[in-house]
Amino acid sequence: MDANDKDRTRRTDSSPKSGTPTGSGRQPRGRARPAQGATPSGAEAQVAPAREHHGTGTVAGTVDASGGGGLAQVRIVLGLVGGGGRLAFADTDDGGEFTFTEVEPGRYTVGLDEVPTVLDEAPWRPRAGDTGERPVEVAAYETARADPIVLEPVPVSGAVGGFVLDVTGGTGLGGVLVALVPAGASTPVPTDGSGQFEFPAVLPGQY
Repeated sequence: MDANDKDRTRRTDSSPKSGTPTGSGRQPRGRARPAQGATPSGAEAQVAPAREHHGTGTVAGTVDASGGGGLAQVRIVLGLVGGGGRLAFADTDDGGEFTFTEVEPGRYTVGLDEVPTVLDEAPWRPRAGDTGERPVEVAAYETARADPIVLEPVPVSGAVGGFVLDVTGGTGLGGVLVALVPAGASTPVPTDGSGQFEFPAVLPGQY
């Protein structure tokens, strides 16, 4: 073998074998850190992690009769602590249970939409000294359960009724909304076709 043949053999043996990485070789695992004082670029510039999305929670509770058992169709209102307005409403089911879902984490109150609450034309109210409002604190992905709201029936002294008439002809006016004063004493009622109205369950007092 002459010198030229030996030189060609050396060049052939120095070629990379099949399957061997070329170039700079396999990169080390992990994220590369920029040199001290250097400004990272590309994806490495996003050094702050994305803000994690937080979930919502649930508020639940019951409205019970003083003699036992749940009260159905009681309207409950969800509000912010400190009087931040009414956020949502829910009616109790046949067992007296109410639920608010998808509530942002924070501090809230649940309470009666109206006091007294009229059920089957009879008024109910919380026990003496109780406002019927309960505080709850909601955490993400959890159920905050309020203390039970207990109501008792209110003795009813009678009903208030009357007519709304056209002053010119004396005929009854239907569809007129009538309310007891002071405001909130009872739910307003409309007159019927003859102009008659009635509040069937009225607490003792002057109106």
